[in-house]
This record gives sequence, structure tokens and C-alpha cells, in this order.
Amino acid sequence: MSDFTLRQVEYFLACIDAGSLTRAAAQCHVSQTAISLALTHLEKALGTPLLVRQKSKGIRLTPAGTALEARCRLLLKQAEELHETASDIAGVLAGTLSLAVSAPLSPQYLPRILEHFSRRYPELRIEFVEGSSRAMQELVQRGEADCALIFTAHLDPGLDGVHLRTLRPEALVAAGHPFARRRSVSLREMSRETLILLDQPPIIDALRDLFRGAGLSPDIRWTSQNPETVRAIVGRGLAVSIVAAKPHSLLTVEGDEIRFVPFSDDLPANGLTLATPAGRGHSRKVRALAELLGTDEAARVH
Repeated sequence: MSDFTLRQVEYFLACIDAGSLTRAAAQCHVSQTAISLALTHLEKALGTPLLVRQKSKGIRLTPAGTALEARCRLLLKQAEELHETASDIAGVLAGTLSLAVSAPLSPQYLPRILEHFSRRYPELRIEFVEGSSRAMQELVQRGEADCALIFTAHLDPGLDGVHLRTLRPEALVAAGHPFARRRSVSLREMSRETLILLDQPPIIDALRDLFRGAGLSPDIRWTSQNPETVRAIVGRGLAVSIVAAKPHSLLTVEGDEIRFVPFSDDLPANGLTLATPAGRGHSRKVRALAELLGTDEAARVH
């Protein structure tokens, strides 16, 4: 059997994920000819065709390609782990950290993560994807992400969790709102205000349960799936909201000032957690990420 390279395997998987040689070449930042040659060499080395090239319909896996896809993904994963182990021995963080981030947490933490690691560990590449807590943890379970940044209350029991910090619900109001000058506000007082809530399960369900548990019927006028939209509407004084994760700025995207006010009620605390594969321990990359996110600097509001 002829030799093949990990790069050829990488291009094979890129074609599967992209659905065509053209898109795979663009994503890998190489020419389509380079992708085609790599596939030809890989198929020759393995002694079987892997893909059927269809000019108008992209690519289609052959039976052999289907059978070998999972093994190829495992091979690349093991090669990455080998590189990581060698880097650990040398005391250098290198390779790739694949991070899944719950969408409500992304604006608050992701930019700081990227800046910190690009400056301190230039040999380490950060790849990230955003989505619901459930979807992000599924990526970890399938081995497609090293860890997921989520709210502690959403942690899947089938994963391990690194607790980073405790988060308590706070009222979000415009700087000119009467509550902004208060030391605290009650959930009952908030229920009398016009509310906008972040519409991302299970967050919105937990917020509704807070009011329901207190026997309150709040005026939830609007919901939004975008945290920035929620803050912008609050900043204009059109509504108030409840948040568990503070942004790093007291300004909205439109430049309006907002304020966070603690609750006088004894509301359930949440937290920030890194979800990781169960029973596998943590690489130096994940430990470095946990160390950053557990510091006051990572949660600083200014």
C-alpha cells in the first residue's frame, strides 16, 4: 500500500463537510486542483475510490468513502491529540482548541478569549461555534468540540463540568430608569414593568418559572433571540429585563447606557461552566481556558 498524508485525509473530510471540491478548496485556502490531486493520491494509496465527482451536484460518497469517513475523522483527532501531548511535554500550547459557546454568553466572553489566547499563546488556534446550550454540548459528546461554555444549570449529566464562577440574576434597566438609582429591586416590582426577555431555551423557561414560582404574572411584552437586541431595547427605556451574564460594557450597541441592579429576593443562583467529555481529564488548553474564565478580569464590566 502506498503512503498517504494527513493533509490528504483533511481535504477528503473537507469535501464531505463542504459538499463540493470548490467549497472545500475555498475553506482550506487552496486551489481546487490541489484538492483534486490530494483526493486522487489518497484514493490511489487506499486502493479504492472515495468520492464520486458530479459537476452539477457536487460530490457523493462511495460505499468505501462512507465506511472510511468515521475512521478518517478519528485519525485526524488522534493526530491532533499526539501533537497536543508533545506540546504539553515541551511546555507550549499549540494545535487547535475547538470551543462551543452558548449564544447568550458569546458576546460577553468570546472576544476576550480570542484576544487573550492570540497574545499569550500565538501557536494555538481557536476555532469556535455558537448555538444553544443543548446543541453545543452535543458537539462535545460527539467529539467535535473540546469543551462548551454554558450556564451551569444547563449542564448535561452525561458530561463533566468545570465550574468557573457563580452568576446571580440581576435586573437590567436603562440608566435613566428609577430602578437604576436603587441598591436592589424585587421580582414583584419587575413584574409590574414592561419586560423583554431573551428567547433562548432553556433560559426563557427558567425566567418564566421565576415569576410563576413567586405567583406573579409579568407583562412580557417582547422576546428576542439576540442579547444585543434585548439590551438595546432596554437602553432606549422601552422595557426592562433580567440577565444572568453581564456584558463587558454598560453601553448598548446604540450607545445608550444601561445598569444592572441586584434583586432583593433570594433567587436561585446560576453559574458559568465549561462542559467537557466525561472521564477524560482536561488538556492544558482547556485548563488554560478555565483559568482565564475563572478570573475577575474575564468578567470585568466597564
